[in-house]
Amino acid sequence: MHHRHPLRTITTGILSVSFALLLMGCSSPQKIQSAWQPVDTLRIDGQVDEWEEVRPQYYDEDSRLAVRTMNNADSLFICVTVGSRSMARKVMHSGLTLTLDLDDTQEPDVALEIKPSDLPERNAHEKKDPSRSRNTMASPATIAITIPPSGISMALTPSEARKKGIDARMAQDRFDRLVMEARLNLKTMALMANTTPETKITLGIESPETSPADRSGDKKSGRKGGRGGRGRSRNSATPLKAELEVTLASPDR
Repeated sequence: MHHRHPLRTITTGILSVSFALLLMGCSSPQKIQSAWQPVDTLRIDGQVDEWEEVRPQYYDEDSRLAVRTMNNADSLFICVTVGSRSMARKVMHSGLTLTLDLDDTQEPDVALEIKPSDLPERNAHEKKDPSRSRNTMASPATIAITIPPSGISMALTPSEARKKGIDARMAQDRFDRLVMEARLNLKTMALMANTTPETKITLGIESPETSPADRSGDKKSGRKGGRGGRGRSRNSATPLKAELEVTLASPDR
């Protein structure tokens, strides 16, 4: 009687091993190649106009999370867009955390918690050209920097963050799409001073876990949504999460 189901035992064992290997494979960051930005003229304004020639290097179908990166010899530029309306609203409210790791360890070298400020503020470019912000609700970002392993967090105003080489802005456009732009001056940020073209940086993008939205908000976004706005986006309580290995570009790439 003890030998009636040997095939079932062997099959279960194979499935268990396969599932474990699958989980191990999914833990590796996705490799992407940054694009070269020769001149540091990119405006951090919560608009995607200057990113149109850069195709998304990472895309998540469920949340419609798209990530683009560019760099020059001094700075890394990051553009994150979220097309899911419910997720965009939650990120606009709760913010995003970017983590940067140069030595491929479990602890990132620096974590940036980026949140929109309470009051919208136009930057110099928008004051000169009001049409740039006509269709957006843009906000300069307050930034909390955590440098592991100390775990000490420093909350910075936008102007204080820029002095440390960090500029970020979040916006939600008229299509309810979230746009987050960031410029990280790798030379000014002390932990990133030794980066060069071809350096690999592990970039983590994550939103805090939130409670599900009320049903009325979900119905509204589901009925009036554009492409993909029929309730197909992931559960509103599920946070965004992406881990990418970004290879910095050189001038000839």
